[in-house]
Amino acid sequence: MIGMQTTGTLRTYADLSPKKSPTIFSTPRSENLICSKKVTDAVGNVFVLHIEIQVKDEPDMVYRMADYFVMLHRQYRIPIRQYVIFIGAGQPVMSHQLREGPISFAFGLLALSSIDCRIFLASDQPEEILLSILAGFINQSAETVIREMVSRLGETTDGDFAFKKRINQLRVLAQLRKLRQLTNKIMDSIAEFFKEEENILFIRGEAKALRKLVPGLLKKSTLTVDQIAAVAGVSAGYVNNLKSGQDAPN
Repeated sequence: MIGMQTTGTLRTYADLSPKKSPTIFSTPRSENLICSKKVTDAVGNVFVLHIEIQVKDEPDMVYRMADYFVMLHRQYRIPIRQYVIFIGAGQPVMSHQLREGPISFAFGLLALSSIDCRIFLASDQPEEILLSILAGFINQSAETVIREMVSRLGETTDGDFAFKKRINQLRVLAQLRKLRQLTNKIMDSIAEFFKEEENILFIRGEAKALRKLVPGLLKKSTLTVDQIAAVAGVSAGYVNNLKSGQDAPN
């Protein structure tokens, strides 16, 4: 994301020495995460990249970022590029510019909710897929996005333990969008359709294995065609074809 905002792709980065880092960075904050790296981009520009991940829409954020800017620049004497990534609900209204006489200061402000969630869903990295829950649900319902997230996490995560870890992370992130209750409901609705030994197939995201479960699910008279299709990740037409004894399309 930050690579899109800077001039070129980030090529290399290095940790700043803890002994030289401004003392303001050592103060723990429960509501945000601070990161600063010395970066070289694809065209050879060297600068300090300072990123703050922010949950709360703080009205005095511009003053805090200005403090960081002065301290970092005094210490390293190279260009400083600053970004606040807002992961809270809605759009932030915090000021990201300061104008006072001859003084002019600004930092980059990026709200994850302004980015189409499909960008993250298309990733092959589980860490990036998880960001979908904080992105914009453009022309899609929250339930649709969460179900697609679970499916993509299953496809891109190796092993049961790793998958369960990602699901727990999804539940935590869902709280930031006030979607934890819906996420839990979706996970519970999926889990109840599988026996314990079958659940591994779902966890690992094996689409072909899920299709093989459809005949077994059809034997459960309490499940509708639409419910089976949603659980197995296939179309209702696929389920109807199997139900009527026809060969289902691949």
